[in-house]
Amino acid sequence: MIDLHTQLDDEIELIRASLLPAEELTTTDQDDWPRVLTIDSKDSKLSLQLRIQQEYPSPSSLQVEIRGDIGKDEAEEWRSWTAERLKDWQAADE
Repeated sequence: MIDLHTQLDDEIELIRASLLPAEELTTTDQDDWPRVLTIDSKDSKLSLQLRIQQEYPSPSSLQVEIRGDIGKDEAEEWRSWTAERLKDWQAADE
C-alpha cells in the first residue's frame, strides 16, 4: 500500500507537469502538515493556494483559496466556485 506522503507527492508532480510555462508550483516540505501548495502565474495577479491536512484524500482535508489583489465580491465568487467543486468531489467520493 502506498503511504500518504508518496501518494500526495505523486499527485503534486502530476499537477506540476500540467502547469503552463508561465505558472509555477511551490510546496512546503513533505513532512510539514498542513502541506501548502501555491500556484503562481506570471500572466495573472491571482494565485491558487491549497492547504492539505493529514486526513487527505478526504474532501474535508482540503482548503482552496484564490489569493491576489481582488475585491470582496470577486473573492466571494471564487469561494463559492471552489466550494461547489469540492461538493462535486465529495459527492463523487460517496
